[in-house]
Amino acid sequence: MTNSLLPIEEFEQFESIRRVENTETGETYFAVVDVVDILAEPKNAGEYWRTMKNRDDSKVLRTICTKFSMRHQKTGRMLQTECANIEGLLRIIQSIPSKKAEPFKQWLAEVGRDRLEETADPAKALLRARELYRQKGYSNEWISKRLKHSEVRESLIAEWQQRNIDESQFEELLDTIAQETFDISTADHKKLKGLTDENLQDHMTDVEMVIGMLGEVATAQITSASDAQGLEESKDAAKRGGAIGRNARKEIEEQTGRPVVSGVNYLEAPEEEVRKQLGDGESEEESKL
Repeated sequence: MTNSLLPIEEFEQFESIRRVENTETGETYFAVVDVVDILAEPKNAGEYWRTMKNRDDSKVLRTICTKFSMRHQKTGRMLQTECANIEGLLRIIQSIPSKKAEPFKQWLAEVGRDRLEETADPAKALLRARELYRQKGYSNEWISKRLKHSEVRESLIAEWQQRNIDESQFEELLDTIAQETFDISTADHKKLKGLTDENLQDHMTDVEMVIGMLGEVATAQITSASDAQGLEESKDAAKRGGAIGRNARKEIEEQTGRPVVSGVNYLEAPEEEVRKQLGDGESEEESKL
């Protein structure tokens, strides 16, 4: 099974690669010329990148970059710099004839193979997710809880797919549920936890996760019962489902005297450190759920 953590780990080990966060999406973007400079080792990375774009008959390389203002490494001047996210960089790397680029190309081939196998046998996707979580150091109990949340989310999305909603609108609906449930947007919830590209659900405490699941399960049930169609009706169902999660959250907060929404994350020590930050009281409350 392929190690899906390879690309981001490889890029982040190079301090010379400039990066910036897209404030709208929370995604990390990397300066393309810096990546080209490391992998191709040309005399002039900027010229090499321009030549790559000119030779690309598909014109894809001209469209996958986003410009951000970055400080030039030599002059210190702020310049508009072409940047790409991980997906875009991997596409660019496919066009670099360099030995240093080969590990990435091999990784892409392995990922493609894995996805084809998962299409034929969906159970393999579950096994792959478990293995990736184990590689990050999580326990089987933690993994099972997160995969259950994923199962709930997939059931909700399956409900939306039947109701004249464009896939691009799913995030808006999910954020509506989150806003109603936690009184905080998904983006602000991530900022509170100090997250950038990481998945918010992977860094929720058990109480946050269970309350979030309740809002999503309730939304799926209300959507189905009301036969909601289109974005606006589905958004109304999302607000009502999120309200159910909010009521449960407030009840817990009233009984415990502590807020459910937490800045705690699993970025450092996945579970041990989180338990220390939460304290025995909240850990005990979580175990009841």
